[in-house]
Amino acid sequence: MPFSRLGLAGVLAMSLPGAALAAQFTLTLPGVPDGQPMPARYSFCTRGADQHIHPGSDISPPLTWSGVPAGTRSFALTMIDPDVPARMTEAETRTGVPVSAQRQIFVHWLLADMGPGLRALPEGADGDGPVAHGKPPIRTRYGVRGANDFTFALSEDARHNGVHAGYDGPCPPSIDLKPHGYEITLYALDVAHLPLDGGFTRDDLMAAMKGHVLGKARTIATYSILKPSLRAKGQ
Repeated sequence: MPFSRLGLAGVLAMSLPGAALAAQFTLTLPGVPDGQPMPARYSFCTRGADQHIHPGSDISPPLTWSGVPAGTRSFALTMIDPDVPARMTEAETRTGVPVSAQRQIFVHWLLADMGPGLRALPEGADGDGPVAHGKPPIRTRYGVRGANDFTFALSEDARHNGVHAGYDGPCPPSIDLKPHGYEITLYALDVAHLPLDGGFTRDDLMAAMKGHVLGKARTIATYSILKPSLRAKGQ
């Protein structure tokens, strides 16, 4: 009988597609199930007990991953907010930005040339508090930092301008009725190094990775500091 010779494992191996037999490449933010709220300590700004907006702790979140594709020689990491309103009107400061508003990407975190032996980043690995004029775009023990979009968003603010590299956390508009989802993506690459200097942009990274991605893993965490008077509308 074929079943007695092959056994159940052999039958399944013949029946399932090859991808199903490989370990799944997964990325986890410990303590935060996919699609659930991110703790405020990872934010660039937060709403205080007085209901006013205050600077956040801006600590980079911990991450763990498993099921790394065979042949991986380095990793690259991105964290983006794809839900940022493309524009906000004066009227929307009172009524709130509608969920249907046009959206654009805001980059919060870029790392390249992460070692192939890494399977985790500890909390605070790429940011352990606010830095007024940004963290330097250098190679750290965890990888090469790219420039996040606070570099451009704060370029005209004399208190905070400069190259903001590595991690800076969520700070969604307090009048946006759409909860923001922060997409953290880890790319497994077949090259040990990418031709990037510190301070590269997400576009630079995506172009450099083209043709070298063995797999990617993603997790999403949400964050909101919606104005209290608008909360009923945002539910």
